[in-house]
Amino acid sequence: PAKPAPKPAPRPAAKPAAKLASPEPAPTPAAEPAAPAGPELPPVVAAVLAAVRSSDPPTLAAALADLKSGGQGGEAEAESEAAAAELLGRPACLEGGTVLHEAARLGNSKAVGALLAAGCSPAARDAHARPPYFLATDAATRDAFRVARASLGEARHDWSAAKVPDALTDEALAARREKEREKKRRARERKMGEKAEQAAREAAAAVARAEAKAAAKAEAEAAEAARLAGSLCDACGGTVSMTKDGAFHRLNFQYCSAKCVQGHRRALAAEAAERRQKP
Repeated sequence: PAKPAPKPAPRPAAKPAAKLASPEPAPTPAAEPAAPAGPELPPVVAAVLAAVRSSDPPTLAAALADLKSGGQGGEAEAESEAAAAELLGRPACLEGGTVLHEAARLGNSKAVGALLAAGCSPAARDAHARPPYFLATDAATRDAFRVARASLGEARHDWSAAKVPDALTDEALAARREKEREKKRRARERKMGEKAEQAAREAAAAVARAEAKAAAKAEAEAAEAARLAGSLCDACGGTVSMTKDGAFHRLNFQYCSAKCVQGHRRALAAEAAERRQKP
C-alpha cells in the first residue's frame, strides 16, 4: 500500500506588530503668578488713584470733586472734608501707602498739592513707616509739600510729623529763583572768561608758531645763501658745479672753468706786480 504524504511543518506564528507609543503631551507651562492686587478701594478713591497715576490734573480735580460730593453710586458718602480725608487716608497701594504716597513716588507734584488741599494727610505712614514726603525723589515734588505747607497753613496738617521741611513761601521761591539766576550768570561769566583765556592762549601759541616758522625760514635762507656763496666762481661769479669733475681749484680759490683759472691767475699776478711797483 502507498505511504501517506508527510504533513507539512507548521509555520511559526507571526509576532504581533509593536504598538507605536503615543507621544506624551507637552508639559503645560506653569502659569505666572498674578500680580498681587492692591487693597480694595471705594470707587471714588480708586478713581482718585487712577487719576494720580495717569498724571492728568483735570481728571484728578474731577475725581476729588466727585469724592467730596459722595460719588456716583459710591459705597461711602463723603459729604465733609473730614470724611474725604478719611477716605484719602486709607491704604491704596501695595506697600500700605495712601494716594499721596503714590503721587510722591511718581513725582506728580501737581497731584501732591491737590491731594494736600483736599485733606489727604501728609503724616500717614506706609508699611515701612515712611511719610509721603520721604518717597519724593525730585525737587519739584518736595517743593510741592513745602509750598502746600505755606499756602494751607500750619494748622491744616501735622507738618512736623510728616517730616516736611519749613514752608516755602512766594518770597522764598522768588529768592531761590534769583539765587539760581545769579548762579547761572556767574557760571556764564566764568565760562566766557575761560573761553577768553583759551582764545588768548591759542593766539599766543599761534604767534609763537609763526615766529618760530619765520626764524626757521630765515635760518634756512641764510644757510642757502651761505651754500650758494661757497659755490660761486672767484673769477666770474658764476655758479660752480659741486660735482667731482665740475669745480676747478687753485690755492684757496674755486672756478667754474679753466679759462677762469687762467684769467684769475693773471689778474692776481698783475695786482701783485702793481703792489711791488708802489713805493
